[in-house]
Amino acid sequence: PRTDGGDERRTVEVGNEATAFNPDRDLLKESNDQPVLTRQDDKEFCIWRIRNLPYPKDVFSVTLEGSSTSKLGEIVVRTSNKKYYKRIQLPDFERNGLTQLEAANLTFDHSNNTLIIKYKKPLAVLALENGA
Repeated sequence: PRTDGGDERRTVEVGNEATAFNPDRDLLKESNDQPVLTRQDDKEFCIWRIRNLPYPKDVFSVTLEGSSTSKLGEIVVRTSNKKYYKRIQLPDFERNGLTQLEAANLTFDHSNNTLIIKYKKPLAVLALENGA
């Protein structure tokens, strides 16, 4: 149960969900070597970091693709060696009424076993954030 009286779990869109292993309750613990996706935004960009990806940058492909669940589309991360595949949804962009993602706003880099994906925030999102 939530502290505000609701029963459903909240979805964490930015940052990490606080999780701790409890040996009395949990039977399995995630390996520390598994890839971990987190989102950390700044003023200009939406930034996703995927840690524990030990492959070189030229192995990664980061693209925008359509989705069956979203009219906006998703960011898709895949490796040419078929070791990692992830679809990243943008629910906050959909809530703000965006209908299309621009490939020119998407960049990525890789350093220290971390893939860093940046998407430049559209003007509509910047206006909403500055007005709030």
